[in-house]
Amino acid sequence: MEQNLAQTRQQPWYVGQLLAIVGIHLTACAAPLYFSWPAFITALVLVEYSALGITVGFHRLLTHGGFVTSTFMKRMFAIAGLVALQGSVLRWIADHRKHHMFTDKEGDPHSPRDGWFYSHIGWMFVYFYDKEVEENIDRFAPDLKKDWFFRFTHDHYWLVPVVQVAVLGGAGYLYDGWFGLTSFLLWCFFARVTFVWNVTWCVNSVTHIWGYKNYATDDDSRNNWLIGILAQGEGWHNNHHKYPTLAVHGHRWWEIDVSYRLICFLRFIGLVKNVKDDIPKESSG
Repeated sequence: MEQNLAQTRQQPWYVGQLLAIVGIHLTACAAPLYFSWPAFITALVLVEYSALGITVGFHRLLTHGGFVTSTFMKRMFAIAGLVALQGSVLRWIADHRKHHMFTDKEGDPHSPRDGWFYSHIGWMFVYFYDKEVEENIDRFAPDLKKDWFFRFTHDHYWLVPVVQVAVLGGAGYLYDGWFGLTSFLLWCFFARVTFVWNVTWCVNSVTHIWGYKNYATDDDSRNNWLIGILAQGEGWHNNHHKYPTLAVHGHRWWEIDVSYRLICFLRFIGLVKNVKDDIPKESSG
């Protein structure tokens, strides 16, 4: 792992992304100065919408195929995930599939064995040239690259933040002029994105360091109750690494899994099918 980390850090720093991430975090700190209930409530709705876009859409559906749905629904889930501003569908899924192939070993994009900070956020400051990104996608997400929609949103990813800022700023201005515009942008964009980012990143970092194991695995994955709740069930990470294709991550009665409950609801109304949720009896206790 040390050799892999040394090789990775020979890559140039992604200065633009570093400045953007730091800038969004710092700007979010100003949100309490421009509090309004409409902006705050809208932000809460967008937190849930974008978080479930990541957990159900990007992760359990598109990365692992935990259930089956229509092309239209796949794209709706993808749009929800894109709102979280965590990169294009293709790049996110290629990185995550790579993580599963090399979990906590040489080649893992974000293992805490390279340091907690590196696994949480530092790995995103490493710059990869377009050719390297495309090679990673070709290797780990060739199935999704065939879809013109995923290809388009990858090639024109810059539209994602631009459209969000325009829509949220416009809605805020219509509500209460320049104060409303500022309030909506600070709460619904900067604060909301910062919160969802860090909860998602905790799955990469915290749940590979602190928690308990239901299953014996050859990696450092753990079940962490706090991240399990905050990350809509993604914090039951040891369960997931043992059975990555299962759509259900909470395997014990107390392991609350909001993402799986949404999938069950969508199955009930006929929007998804073939949900992989048959939990094997094997357990390390």
